[in-house]
Amino acid sequence: MRSFSFLLTDRIENKKHEGKKHEVDYTLEMLKVLGIEAKDKKLFMPRSDESYAFVDRLLLESGIGKDEKIAVIHPSASCPSRIWPLERYAKVADKLIEACG
Repeated sequence: MRSFSFLLTDRIENKKHEGKKHEVDYTLEMLKVLGIEAKDKKLFMPRSDESYAFVDRLLLESGIGKDEKIAVIHPSASCPSRIWPLERYAKVADKLIEACG
């Protein structure tokens, strides 16, 4: 954690580049140093009614109905060891289209 490491009171070895654990596990390790054990790792993302309305509008404008299933591909990663070449993402997209229409 270079960007804000001056705020840390104890040194924590940065092993994120190894890509062996989920991002949340690396982040929660900082709490362990303070004697805090995470009880729950569930993601909570508050959403507003405005956010839902925006997404509904965006999908509708793209010709995607509310009952249609969609897949989203995010071609990036915070850990360089997990970044795929764009061609691999394209292959995944092609396979999804082939399998699911």
